[in-house]
Amino acid sequence: MAKSKYLVRQSDVTPYSPANHTGTKNFRLIGPETVGAKQVEMLVGELGRGKGALPHAHPGISSRSATCWKARCMSRSRARNSR
Repeated sequence: MAKSKYLVRQSDVTPYSPANHTGTKNFRLIGPETVGAKQVEMLVGELGRGKGALPHAHPGISSRSATCWKARCMSRSRARNSR
C-alpha cells in the first residue's frame, strides 16, 4: 500500500528539542516539511518528569494546546494581542 501524503504519524518525523525547553521532544506532524502547510502547524510534545519550558512568549501568533496525562486532557487557548 502506498504511503499517504496527508497521514503523518509520530514515528514518521524526527523529534527536535525547542529553544528555552529542557527535557522536551517535539514531533511536528503538520507543517511545511510534512504536508506543505503554510499557516498552521500541529505537534506532539513529550516532556520528561519535572522538565518543561522556561518562561517565554510566541509574539504575533495564536496558539492552542492540549495537555494529556494518561487519559485526562486539559485544553488551553491563547490568542495574539489584537491591539
